[in-house]
Amino acid sequence: MPILALTLTVAPPGAAAERLRHDVCSRRPAALRLAAVGAGFFGLYLAMRLVAVGGLWTLNRHPELSSPVVIASGLALLPRYCLVAFFPWNLAPDRVFVPASGLSDPLALGGAAILAGALVLTVALRRTSPAAVFGIALLILPLLPVLQVQYVGSNAQADRYLYIPALGACLLLVETAARLLRSFPEHLGRRALVWGCALLALAGAVRTVNASSMWRDDETLARIGIGLEPRSVNMRLLLIEVLDRAGRTEEAYHVAEESARLLPGDHQMAASLAIMRSQQVAKPPQEQVSILQTAISADTANPYLWASLSAACLRAGLYERAAAAAENCLRLDPSNLEAIINLASARVGLGNSAGQEREARRTLEIDPGSALAWLELGSTRLRQNDFAGFEDALRRAADRDPGLGRSHFYLSYIASMRHLPDDAMREAEQAVRLEPEDASFWTWIGVLRARRGERQAARDAWNRALALKPGDTRIIHWLKRLGDRSAGNSPELEGPPPD
Repeated sequence: MPILALTLTVAPPGAAAERLRHDVCSRRPAALRLAAVGAGFFGLYLAMRLVAVGGLWTLNRHPELSSPVVIASGLALLPRYCLVAFFPWNLAPDRVFVPASGLSDPLALGGAAILAGALVLTVALRRTSPAAVFGIALLILPLLPVLQVQYVGSNAQADRYLYIPALGACLLLVETAARLLRSFPEHLGRRALVWGCALLALAGAVRTVNASSMWRDDETLARIGIGLEPRSVNMRLLLIEVLDRAGRTEEAYHVAEESARLLPGDHQMAASLAIMRSQQVAKPPQEQVSILQTAISADTANPYLWASLSAACLRAGLYERAAAAAENCLRLDPSNLEAIINLASARVGLGNSAGQEREARRTLEIDPGSALAWLELGSTRLRQNDFAGFEDALRRAADRDPGLGRSHFYLSYIASMRHLPDDAMREAEQAVRLEPEDASFWTWIGVLRARRGERQAARDAWNRALALKPGDTRIIHWLKRLGDRSAGNSPELEGPPPD
C-alpha cells in the first residue's frame, strides 16, 4: 500500500513542484522499508497459516466448469461485489454462487465493463485525483484472487472478501463527496450535503451493529443465514452440526431431510443426510458403518463423511477401519480435529498408546482448548500409571466441556482410587445423565453399586449395559456372581474402570 500510494503521488505544476518531488524522493526509502517489514510479517503469517491448516487449500470447488465459464463467472462476481461494497444494506453470512452461462452473460459483461472503466479512470485521474485512483486500486486489486471461483475455499462469493475493497469504496465515496463540496456554493446546499453524508455514515454504522448480532453464536448465525439465503449449503451444514453437537439429533435429522429435498443435487447435503440417518435410524454401529460406507462410495472426497465413518467404526470396535477412515479424512483436511481425535482412539484400540498420545498432542497444538484431546491425553497418562498427569488432564477436559460424560466417568475413577465412594458415585451418575447410551458408563455404575453391596442396583445397571452392548462376557460373568451371595465382592470389581 505505501508503494502504491507513492506511485500515485504527482507533483503539481509551478514553484512547489521541485520541493514536492524532493519530499517524495526522500520519503521513498522509508516507504520501501515499511513495505519490506510488511512483507516479512506477511511471510510469518503465511507460515503460521500453513501450520494451522496443514497446507494450502487445494480443493477444486467446481471441477465441472470449463475455462470460459470460470472466466465469465469471475467477471460476473465483480458487479455483485461492487453492489455490496457501495450499498451494504443486505449483509449476509453466506451467498449462493451461481456460475455464469458464458462470456455473453449480462453480469459477466458488466464485470468486464467495470474493469475497463477502472482502467480508464485510473489513466484519466492519475494526475488530477491520485486519491481516487488509490481507491480504485483498493477496490479492484484485492478482489482479483477471489474471482478465481475454483480455488477460493468453501465460499465462491462471500461478503468477508470485501474487508479491504470496502476501504476503496469508502475512499471513492469521500473523494466524490469532496469534489461535490468544492463545486457547491455555500448558499446552494453545501451544508445539506455535509449533513447528508453524516446521516449516511450513521445509518451505515447502525446497520453494521444490527447485522453483527447474527454472529452471537453458531445456531443464531445459521438460522439467520438460512433466512437470508434459504439455499445456502454452508449455513444448513452449520445448523445440522450445531444441533447434532448439542445432542438435538432429531432436529438435526429433520433439517438434513429438508435440506436434501431443497438441494437434491448437492453432494454435501446428501452426505449430511446419510450421517444423520446413520445416527437417527440405524442405532447399531454396524448399520451406521454400512450407511456411511454407501454414502462415501458416492462422494469419496468428503472429509466430513470420512470422519463420521471413523467415529462409527470406533463405536463398532473396528479399530483398523476407524484408523484408515480417519487417515483418509486427514489427507483431505489435515486440520480436521474430529478425525485426529478418532485416530487417537483407534490407536489405543490397536494397543498403540504412544500413537494415542502423539495424536492427542497433535490436536492440542492446533486447539489447546479441545476437551476431547485432553481426555485422550489423560487416558494415555492412566495407562502409563501417571495418576497426577491423568487427573490434571481430566480436570482440564472437564473445565473446557462440562457436558462431556467421559470426563465425569474418569473423575469417578479418580474418586474411587481415593476411597471416596460418594464422590465416585456422583460423578458416575453425572456421566450417565450426560451420555445415557454409553454402555461402559452403566457398567462402571454397576461396579460401584456392587462394591457398596447394593446388589439389585448393580444388577439393574449391568442389565442396562447389556441392553446397549449385548453379549459382553464380562458383564454376564459379574451378573452370575451376583446370584451367588457366598461369593462376596469379586476381586474383578477392583482396579480400573471398564472401557
